[in-house]
Amino acid sequence: MASPARRLIGSRLAGELPAIATLTASEGAARLLSFCFYLLAARELTTAGFGVVRYTIVLSVLAFGVTQVLSNALTREMGAARGDAQRTAEMLGSGLLLAGGVLAASLGLCLVAAATGLTDGADTVGLLVAVVGMAGFQLYYGIGRGLGEQIRPATTYVAGSFIQLAALGVLAAVANPSARTVLILFGLSSLVPIVLWELRRPLLRRRSLALSGAATRAVVRLATPLLLAEFAYLIWLSADQIWIQHTFGASQVGIYSAAKNLGQILFVIPAGMTAVLMPRIAELHTRGDARHARRLVWAATVGALVVCGLIGLVMVIVREPLLGGLYGQDYRAGAESLAILTIGSVTNAGFVVLTASAVGWGRPAVYTTAMVLAAGCELIALAVLPSDRVTTAAWAVSGSITIALVAVALYMLARPFRGGGGGASRPVRRALSLLWWAFVALVIGRRSTAAMSGVPDRWARQHERRQR
Repeated sequence: MASPARRLIGSRLAGELPAIATLTASEGAARLLSFCFYLLAARELTTAGFGVVRYTIVLSVLAFGVTQVLSNALTREMGAARGDAQRTAEMLGSGLLLAGGVLAASLGLCLVAAATGLTDGADTVGLLVAVVGMAGFQLYYGIGRGLGEQIRPATTYVAGSFIQLAALGVLAAVANPSARTVLILFGLSSLVPIVLWELRRPLLRRRSLALSGAATRAVVRLATPLLLAEFAYLIWLSADQIWIQHTFGASQVGIYSAAKNLGQILFVIPAGMTAVLMPRIAELHTRGDARHARRLVWAATVGALVVCGLIGLVMVIVREPLLGGLYGQDYRAGAESLAILTIGSVTNAGFVVLTASAVGWGRPAVYTTAMVLAAGCELIALAVLPSDRVTTAAWAVSGSITIALVAVALYMLARPFRGGGGGASRPVRRALSLLWWAFVALVIGRRSTAAMSGVPDRWARQHERRQR
């Protein structure tokens, strides 16, 4: 008798569940360790010091965004090249060369930004180390995923997070670490398991690499539309914390970031799913097996939403004692933000699964369009919603990704996997337009209501605070 999984997604794809479970478990373990790292850092530092750590990491994520795009594109192209040794070598060699050049340029831009005062509130040394660490990890992790490996990506992620936490724990026991020290540990710990893997069982050191103009063009062709998507994603992910930094200061960034760290625990499940899903969908696209691809995508999307929704419900119920017990009593003030951010984390799970599947099928424009929509909605919300409360940032994040999820679902229903591309149909474009203008009307109405009730303008409040 067929199992429920086989009946739902088909016997040919039920074999993907162990791989999804493995990477989801590793993602969960690594994020739990990373969460403990942030928790220990928050307890060892003041709220302002923790705010510096979180703000610097936010900027480092922005700085290595292009490298992240290349890593994602390389993962997809290597999945499509499975079984072809020469094409795999060309994809790997060309992708690594591109990523190295982009990383060097990103580090240069960080130094220029620091010299011109654009990174005030962040630690420059910590910023550079964090960018190198995250870029190295993401490339190595993505290459392992693209080659179809399970153990190497999983252990690289988990071991890096464990080393990060253990090193901070030892340092905290013998000294009082500064924000810069915490950031240096954050960056370097990601590189240690890569070195250990390459010494024991090399992935890159002894592998045949080749350069190919065709492979380079394939990576760039996929990465180009994803660049805009990555830029939009980084805006969506970071704009709320940057807004809080400039509106309320480092202490509020620390409190809000504690809530955001808890909410992002729910990122584990879609991350583990898409680590297997995107290269697998690319493989099915190469074979022209659209029917099984559709089944896998919708089953994974519903599963991610249900599981994340149940976990999120528990988090919302116990949010205040959870924050106070884990981070300290000062962080209980972030309870309302945590409830709102949890809603966004649940909807983000469905969004990530759907858009990663579209990229795997060769439709990166779906992800790009939806991510631009989310980022635009968030920026409008931050600009026009009442700015007297930190929770405005949480509503901007959660509301924007919910709108983007609805838009992607409408598109995927109207244009299911049949070919490798295509633009949105007219009904879908109309639906996207209606969603956009409905959101604009909502935030303008909220702003007008706040103005009539006497809520002070954000810039006036900032000026008054500086004067005090």
